[in-house]
Amino acid sequence: MRQLISLSNWGSNQEFSYAQLDWLEPLLMRRQLAGIEIYLDSCGNPKLLPSQWIQGAHFSMGDSWLAFWRQDLQILLAQFGSKAGIKTYYGGLTRDEWLEGCRQQITTARAAGARYLVFPISEVKPWEIYTWQFGATDDEVVTAAIEIINELAPHIPDNMALLFVNQWWPGLRLLDKKIAAKLIRGVKHPNVGFMLDTGHLMNTNQNLKTEVEGVDYILAVLNKLGSYRRYIRGLHLSCSLSGEYVQRQQQQGDGYSHGTLERLAHRLRIDEQRSFRVPAVKRIIYAVKPEVLVHHFRMESVSDWERKIRRQQEALLSPADRRRQGVSIKNK
Repeated sequence: MRQLISLSNWGSNQEFSYAQLDWLEPLLMRRQLAGIEIYLDSCGNPKLLPSQWIQGAHFSMGDSWLAFWRQDLQILLAQFGSKAGIKTYYGGLTRDEWLEGCRQQITTARAAGARYLVFPISEVKPWEIYTWQFGATDDEVVTAAIEIINELAPHIPDNMALLFVNQWWPGLRLLDKKIAAKLIRGVKHPNVGFMLDTGHLMNTNQNLKTEVEGVDYILAVLNKLGSYRRYIRGLHLSCSLSGEYVQRQQQQGDGYSHGTLERLAHRLRIDEQRSFRVPAVKRIIYAVKPEVLVHHFRMESVSDWERKIRRQQEALLSPADRRRQGVSIKNK
């Protein structure tokens, strides 16, 4: 199992810059990490990074794409106000124009040497992130996503794994075995699987209060997947216990009045991306046996980021390794 870190610029701190990453190689060495997973929509130029570091790449379709794929101009105009607004968001007005932008992301991932491509399967309108009153079903989102992926599949090499990551919006939530099966069976690519995001899965249960409850819930969901659990090839490992916050927001009304930055802050409050601290998290590793484990945290500062990675790695240690590491730390 290779341990990686995800590298995006979602954090507010400007220490993140692909042109100024002199801190990254020492961090990888200190934490014994095999490399990184980059975000294609926000990574800038990955050529500034050594190719041997880049293990995976995270693709983006944006949050809201279903109406565009259906070419539903009425819904799009209501959301964006004009054809110019639609074009600015999607890079064009036609499916082909939008797909070309998607292909460019894949080209970037290939040029960077990524071994796998993470593909999020979800759809949500801006106001729905507050109300959780969704206008699409999981089946509708997955059906459309299969059509899109099959348009892109010829541009994804067979040796590049295509891993579908779960969200808490409509789409792939991993709560329904039939939906998971439909996605695996419907995509025309020989190298597919799931990237289980533990924090996203925890976000589907607003009653979780503790990390141990989160681990129990994740394992219960995996059991319901039956034989399709074997398609989980990677983990985005983080913890999210934001249920009380989400419930408060749902009671306060809709999100029409919120701007882009407010919506982003709200989304980051939902997806807390904490480090797991309890040894019970190892039960997820034993159940999944992933090829890659990605420590998946938002970076506010390099030092805070490394603390999160260290804490989660410590939770994954066996009792014997924890004792040995404790002795080593005391000897320094």
